[in-house]
Amino acid sequence: MHPRSSSKQQQQQQQQQQQCLTGIYAAAAAAAALEYTAQAATEAKTRGSSRSSSSSSSSSSSGYLELLLLLLLLLLLLPLQQQQETSPGLSAVVGERPQTAAAATRASSSSGSSNKRQQQQLLQQQQLQQQQLQQQQLQQQQLQQQQLQQQQQQQQLTSATAAAAAAAAAARAAAAAAAAEAAAKIAATTAATGAVASVLSAAAVTAAAAAAEAATTRAAAAAAATAAAAAAAAAKQPKPQMLRMLQGIAGAAERCSCFVARAAAAAAAAAAAADTPAAAAAAAAAGRPAGAAAASAAGG
Repeated sequence: MHPRSSSKQQQQQQQQQQQCLTGIYAAAAAAAALEYTAQAATEAKTRGSSRSSSSSSSSSSSGYLELLLLLLLLLLLLPLQQQQETSPGLSAVVGERPQTAAAATRASSSSGSSNKRQQQQLLQQQQLQQQQLQQQQLQQQQLQQQQLQQQQQQQQLTSATAAAAAAAAAARAAAAAAAAEAAAKIAATTAATGAVASVLSAAAVTAAAAAAEAATTRAAAAAAATAAAAAAAAAKQPKPQMLRMLQGIAGAAERCSCFVARAAAAAAAAAAAADTPAAAAAAAAAGRPAGAAAASAAGG
């Protein structure tokens, strides 16, 4: 137990003892006073007795008074004695007070320093725990960000592949449509060009055949005229200048017939290249006057 608390308890016990003793002495004094009063009353009743008895009662009353005075003195002296007995203890307690105070201050300072150290250690531990929690949260956030980035990259890749596939499909469809359009255009152009070429070739063949026929007829007529003129001149025996002129006219007719024959051959070749029945018919039609002209020229 603490020295202060023990000293307080001792003081309380001593005070209780003093109170008990004072109560006992007071009760004894009261009992003596009652006896004195009772004796005085009996003496007053028996005053009518002899003087010897009065002298004995006075002596007894004086004895009672002395006893009462002694009791009162004892009651007064006992507290002083108890105070003297308790004074050295109090002085010892008072002397011990600085030492106990210093020890208490040391204990309180040591306990306070230890408490401070414990509080600092607890704070440090809490700070470390908070730092660890923050690091874990940062790591979790980084992992979540990485996962989100990976998901975004995958989504971008899938969207890019889908877009590329769609673009490729669209390009293929466009290419197919363009190819179909081009084929249709080519077919239309080829049909149109074939029809036009066939018509043109047929027209050219017919024109060439008509021109060749007209030229052959003219050449035949000229040749016939020249032959008749030559015959007439030979019959009349003309001059040499006339013969030369007639010979020149005959040579020109032959050259014209040769040119007409070449044009007919070129038209026939064009008709064969076009490979159309109209061109072939025109070439066949063009071949008849050419053969007639050649036969007539050979006969002339």
